[in-house]
Parts: sequence; C-alpha cells; structure tokens
Amino acid sequence: MGAIACKLAVVVLACGACGGGLLASRHARIQSAHELAEAKLRMRQHRIELDRLRNEIDRLSVPTRIATTIAENGIDAVLNPAAEAVYEPPLAVIGSPAFDEPGLSERGFGEAAR
Repeated sequence: MGAIACKLAVVVLACGACGGGLLASRHARIQSAHELAEAKLRMRQHRIELDRLRNEIDRLSVPTRIATTIAENGIDAVLNPAAEAVYEPPLAVIGSPAFDEPGLSERGFGEAAR
C-alpha cells in the first residue's frame, strides 16, 4: 500500500507542477496583453497631444503674425530664439581621460576652449 501512495503523491505533485506552469504561462500572456493595451493608450494620448500642439502651432503661425514678429524683433529673433543662450560644456566625469589630463579646469576643459 505504501508504493501506491508514493506513486499517487508523485502524480499529484506532477499535476500540480503542470498546473502551476500553465498558470504562470497564462499570467505572462495576460500581463503582455495588459502592457500592450497600456502602450496603445499612451500612443493615443501622445497622438492627441501632438494634434493639439500642431493645431496651436497652426493657429500661431499666421503669416501676418510672423510678419509682425519679424518687423518688431528682426529676423534673427524668429529664426533663432536661443541665439543669446550661452553654451555650457558638460562636466567631465571623474576617472575619465578628459578629467585626468593635466592643465584642465575643474569643469574638465582647458581655458583655451572657453
């Protein structure tokens, strides 16, 4: 009677393992479908925002408004609004070759480059 009980326990454990594997596979499939639905929702929201921004650009890009802006501020203000922005080079990373070279400032660039 003990051998039959052991065989029955092995069969029950095997069926449980198969069932657990099927549940894990089903969960992964449902999770993938959920992530796909979320991605589609985000894409839809981005598309709506893009359409809104395009409509706003279209509304603001009236030829008379552009001509008025050019007349008031000059062509450079329209073509390059960030013309007066100052370029700040990136910081050097400690341990990088640019940081370890002698003669470089604490920002990682030589004085001649400024």
